[in-house]
Amino acid sequence: MQKQLLNKILVFIFLFTPALLKAQDCATFKEWHALKSAQPLPTASVAERASYNNNLWHAVNHTGELIFESYLASQYNSKEVDLCIKSEDDKLDLQISLTKAFLWGTIEKLKQSESEKIASFAKSIEERLNRTNLPDFRLVGHLNIDPDLPYRGGFHRGQKSVFLNFDLISPNEWYIIFIHEFSHYMDDELRSSTDIYNRKDDVKRIAEAVRSSGCLQDLSPEIRSLLDSWLIAGLNRGFLAEYRAWTKTIDLYLEGLKINSWQEIPLLESFLSSYDQDENLSSYVFKKLDRQFADPNEGIFSLKIIQETLSIVRDDLRKTHR
Repeated sequence: MQKQLLNKILVFIFLFTPALLKAQDCATFKEWHALKSAQPLPTASVAERASYNNNLWHAVNHTGELIFESYLASQYNSKEVDLCIKSEDDKLDLQISLTKAFLWGTIEKLKQSESEKIASFAKSIEERLNRTNLPDFRLVGHLNIDPDLPYRGGFHRGQKSVFLNFDLISPNEWYIIFIHEFSHYMDDELRSSTDIYNRKDDVKRIAEAVRSSGCLQDLSPEIRSLLDSWLIAGLNRGFLAEYRAWTKTIDLYLEGLKINSWQEIPLLESFLSSYDQDENLSSYVFKKLDRQFADPNEGIFSLKIIQETLSIVRDDLRKTHR
């Protein structure tokens, strides 16, 4: 008798637990699902359909906002998404809403910071994004996993756009990584230098002149000027771009620590381990990164004259950042 009762209980659990879980775990999607189950009849008017679609899209966006808030509170549950979002159309709609929620939600929260520096930086990002019609931000994670982007975030030099993978970023680090990548996005020097560095005709002229010259002094003033400009542009899209972005990131990181906007981040604390508060932060960051960025030695950079000129350019930079 007891065995039969136990078997019935097990059957009940097996059959009904998924439904119970769905009812409980889909709370985030309640509004969205309710609207989807109440679609207008085929006889509905154009105005009724328009109103329905507007309400549905509002519900989808609200769902994205709820997930963003749960993520920041370390309560994001990816299994709920898998359980409650099945169709490819719904996945696409959710991805769009998450991108909006994570981007504009982050900007709005940073704008409300007690730190004028942090708030001002967020406002400048908002203003630039509002001036462009290009898709300058891409949210990667869970529903939109790109195997070619196994990184937490980055700034695409060519497309001049930011991507962030919230699956790989802890909530405490989200704001800092966001600030860092958008520091690149806001870097006008990086933008203009990328275009200069990618001028193939200039690179071809430099390579031909260098290969036909015995030493640096043999280069014409025009080619030497072109070479210097090209090398500086390369540094401005690489080493110097990171220097500027990390200086901004760490400055705002320290600001946020003062007002408890986030907790200490081990990676940045390690980077700042030898930093003296009386020391110039910009100089400190330059010196730390300078040691980590080795000169390239492949392709055109394998040419001795190129190596020599790059060494001179970097030595001059070190003198200006003492």
